[in-house]
Formats: sequence, C-alpha cells, structure tokens
Amino acid sequence: SFEEAVALQNKAVDRAGVLKSIAAFEAVLADDPGNIEAWARLANMHILLGAAYESKVSAKRDAYRKAMQLSVQAMLTDPAFAAEIKNGSMVWEAAAGLGEAYVAPVSFWSTALFYQYDECLNKLFKPFNLRWIRRAEQMLAYAYRLDPDWGGGQLHFSYGIYYLMPKIAGGNLEKSKDYFAKAVAVGDGWLLNRWGRARYLYELTGDADGQREDLEWVVAQDPYAVQGPACWNVFIQRDARKLLAEKGFTD
Repeated sequence: SFEEAVALQNKAVDRAGVLKSIAAFEAVLADDPGNIEAWARLANMHILLGAAYESKVSAKRDAYRKAMQLSVQAMLTDPAFAAEIKNGSMVWEAAAGLGEAYVAPVSFWSTALFYQYDECLNKLFKPFNLRWIRRAEQMLAYAYRLDPDWGGGQLHFSYGIYYLMPKIAGGNLEKSKDYFAKAVAVGDGWLLNRWGRARYLYELTGDADGQREDLEWVVAQDPYAVQGPACWNVFIQRDARKLLAEKGFTD
C-alpha cells in the first residue's frame, strides 16, 4: 500500500533501504498510476540514491535521469500537460500550466537536473551546457510561483544553489545569500537548509565560522525527530560530519 511504501521510505537510511522503498513505490504505481505523490516520492528516492549511494558518475547520471523521467510521469497525470507533450512541447514549456498539486514533481525535476549538472558533467563541458541550468531554473520558477515556501524552504534552498552558478549562468552571490537565509527561516527545523548553506555558500565565500556553526548544528540534531524525511536527514548528517572532519573543525 501507499502507506507501507511511505513507512519504508522513512526507514531508508542505507542503500538497501532506498532500493526497498523504490520497489514499494513502483508496486503502488503499478496499481495506481494516477498517484501524483507516489510518482514524486519515487523520483525523490532516485535523487537520494544518486546523491548518497552511487559513486560512479554513470550510476549517478542514471539515477538523476530516472528521477526526471519519474517526475514527468507525475506531470503526465495532468491532461493539459499530457496534451502539450503529445503535441511536441518540451517539459519545461508544458509545465507552465500545472497547478499546486504538481509542486513536488516540478521541484524534483529541477533538483535532479541541478545534481546531474553538478556531479555528472566534466568541468570543461559545464560552460557548454548552461541551457541545463536555465531549464532547471525555469521549472523551479513554476514551482516557486505556486508555493514558494513548499517543503520547508526547499525552493528557497534551490534558488540559493542556482545563484551560486557563475555570473555567465545567472549567478549572483548576494541573491544566493538571501535565498539561503529565507530557506533557513522558513524551514528552521530542517537539516537541508543549514547543511546546504555550509556546504555550498560558505564553502565558496570562505566563511569558516558560519560553516562550522551550521555543520555543528546539523550534527547535533536527531535526524528522526527533526523536520524533513529521515532518509535524507541521515545522509545530510553523515555528510556534515565528514565536512567537519575535512575542515579540521572536530576537536
């Protein structure tokens, strides 16, 4: 059942657990292909698989591409979107008309593309694939317009990441700072926002004190008691501990 699949997702704190959760949502969707939330959760688990449990670039790419495909499957439950795709529109064009029920899959499509750009493209090729970033931001803008505070500040977080891009790709460091601050304010109990600010923004700006403070806050939390999915919280906390050690912040 859907409830059982969600329960497995909440327990998915290692690779085997993630794969079990994926199988459970696939079973749900075989019986209920119109379940938007199940498609979105399945997409999210593939993003987690790529980010946390795959090390080879090819495997990460496969996970992120699958997440994007699954997000589109969620969007295809909207008849107008499906008709536009059938008529040849691109996903980032057809998604403009989607309603609030589709915030999660639109957001996850964007997130998966950001991850693919960041982790799967050789640095030499990144400047030639800036259209990926523009498409990701276009989708992010649709979700943001529908519900800017969705998911404990995840959309503010994503904009914080987007504005860390090089200026040629639309980057703006001050805007990035503002969006990370919004993310932390909206999702005060979520590990994602402070971890992301430490890992990405403060790493770039060289703010060691801010980085240490955010990372220490993250590792001090109970990943099962705070806001946000435990499957992501466990990964985020593990990465924060690793960063603290790499930076020499551990006593």
